[in-house]
Amino acid sequence: MRTTAKAFHYLVVIILVLLISTVSLAQIKSLKGVQLNDGTLVYGKVMKMSANEVVIEDNDGKVVKVKFDDIKSFIGYGKDGEDKLILKKTGDIGDVGDRKIPRKFHDVGMYIGFLGGVVFPQDLKINNDVAGGPSVNDISLNKGYLVGAKFGVYPFPDRVLAIEWEYNHLANTDADTQYAYTSGGVNVNLEGKLTADSIFINFKLRYPEGKLHPYIGFGPGWSWVKFADVRSSANVGGATFITSKQDDSDNRFAYQVLAGVDIDIVSNLALSLGYKYYHVEPSLSKFQVDLRYSAHIGTIGLNFMF
Repeated sequence: MRTTAKAFHYLVVIILVLLISTVSLAQIKSLKGVQLNDGTLVYGKVMKMSANEVVIEDNDGKVVKVKFDDIKSFIGYGKDGEDKLILKKTGDIGDVGDRKIPRKFHDVGMYIGFLGGVVFPQDLKINNDVAGGPSVNDISLNKGYLVGAKFGVYPFPDRVLAIEWEYNHLANTDADTQYAYTSGGVNVNLEGKLTADSIFINFKLRYPEGKLHPYIGFGPGWSWVKFADVRSSANVGGATFITSKQDDSDNRFAYQVLAGVDIDIVSNLALSLGYKYYHVEPSLSKFQVDLRYSAHIGTIGLNFMF
């Protein structure tokens, strides 16, 4: 657990450094659009700005290029969310007025998402808690599935950073009857079912431009792990002994590492293809063992923006 905690602390520091580095970019891009010299208003996300032109992705997803000399004013956020015209300062590119522009929470950008996936668990690592106890073998697990839902926000208008609150349910990663440990010279077999319900807060860094948005991220969280219908069997003197089924559970800190790509289908709907590495280390008091459970998970989902 110390190694896990140390890695978590390093990742938190990296996320904070990257977060701070995005603030200045977010302030420059806190704009709704531009007003042209002829009075035309072009609303959308300011993607690029140079001495020659300004590139805007309008509200329909169309990329519009406007000559810098054709712009009269930039459009920002007023005190109550209304438009605020910010006069262009010729020869002072990027300095478009007060960068600390107030904005409503709903101007930030929010979304909900639903996902499902296939779980490829690694062998279940088992540590025996009992001093002088049996020698323990790793247990292989079957492929399972994951379903979940999430709510996310983009805290900055440039949408480089996304913060998500996610719930997911992982199931069907069962252990078929197999050799688990040796006790008193007798080989003991185990079988059982493993499920986990988890909540996470995910921090995702994403490429905001265009229709393809690759991302990487990290999510600390908490998992409720259940090991159900556990039954042991052993062959002693030609006779097979089978115990009754038992259940045990625990809840512990967990984390997931994220990577993937969001693909815009229409302006408020995106297809999400993702990868998760999930890890948790529960203890099962009834069986006097500590477990290390890790899995590679491939996911597909839909995100609805509003």
